Amino acid sequence: MQFENSLLVRILKFVIPAGLLSYLFFLVFKDWSMAYGYFQEINISYLLIALPFFLIIYPEGAFCWFVVLKYLKIKVPLSRVLSVWIISNTSRYIPGTVWQYLSRVFLSEKILKISKTDAAASTILEIFFVLSGSVIVSFFSLSILGDFDTSKLYLLFSLIILIILFYSQISKYALIFLNKIAKKNINIERFALSLLDSIKIVIFFILNFVLNGLALYLLILAFGIQFPVNYVFTISGFYAVSWLIGYISFFSPGGLGVTEVSLTYFLSLLIPLELSPIIAVFYRLFLTLAELVVFLVFLNRKEFKKKIFKYER
Repeated sequence: MQFENSLLVRILKFVIPAGLLSYLFFLVFKDWSMAYGYFQEINISYLLIALPFFLIIYPEGAFCWFVVLKYLKIKVPLSRVLSVWIISNTSRYIPGTVWQYLSRVFLSEKILKISKTDAAASTILEIFFVLSGSVIVSFFSLSILGDFDTSKLYLLFSLIILIILFYSQISKYALIFLNKIAKKNINIERFALSLLDSIKIVIFFILNFVLNGLALYLLILAFGIQFPVNYVFTISGFYAVSWLIGYISFFSPGGLGVTEVSLTYFLSLLIPLELSPIIAVFYRLFLTLAELVVFLVFLNRKEFKKKIFKYER
């Protein structure tokens, strides 16, 4: 029975994302005549401008983890941190979000020469920071509402402060849980961060979502839809909430399908419905290609290859 349940889960983790992506293609092709018109108006210049933003999204994400390590006073070379984060991050496409983090802990011990405890604790803190960042940036999408007045702005900042204040307590319990799993007497206070440090760190995670929003904004411009530059923040909010929905969807490896469908819905509040699934699918495609390029660059670094080869022998 346990095997059958496990097999069913694996099947669902393939069928559901495939079904969601098929639905997006259905939306595109059911009004193909209108969709084709957008393809004819593609502005290559905007795509070229977007290219560097796509390429720096993952290195900046890796840098966020480096910042966490720095504030925890774990000294490791930035180049190796980038390699470990980017290489292990590709494991998220394996069903089950946990694999990218397990592989990072493994590579951290072998490549960065830090303990599994330090690697796991810093990764747990990173997870809470990226979730906090996504929630904060998600509020940017509220600017699309016509009645987004000053009172709502105060509410927004109040929620942000509450998120950061609760963060320290939530992360503390997570580290206590790690302590029990590791069955070691881990000094929890060693991994405690002050409120000021937490605010400084979360800014880097917010920046990553804004970079995604900027790349998405340029992609929309490339298809002939013009928006003022301040819409970058609204679009960043749409991406952040779509990413968050995909992240917590345990049945979708890397949020595949779930993120795109969510993004299609939110973008349809700004752009025509027949264009929003095109943008969502193309964004995933360009982001995946950019990740592949960055992955190959760091995988082929002589220092990284030498250490992996030495370990395998």
